[in-house]
Amino acid sequence: MQAVRVEGQLVFNDVPMIIRAAVAGFGLACVLEDQAEAFVADGSLVRVPEDGCSPFPGYHL
Repeated sequence: MQAVRVEGQLVFNDVPMIIRAAVAGFGLACVLEDQAEAFVADGSLVRVPEDGCSPFPGYHL
C-alpha cells in the first residue's frame, strides 16, 4: 500500500465531469474502465498503473 497526499479544489460525484477534468489535466480519475475506454482508446487518458487493474466478473449490488 502506498499513501499519497492529495491537494486540490475539485470534488465531483458525476462521472462525465470527473472524466472531463482528467482529460483537461486536473488530475487522476477513478472510474470504471468501461466509462473511460473511449478516452483511453483515443489517447486522451492513460491507465495508471497500466498493469495494476485486474478485471472483475461484473457489477454487483
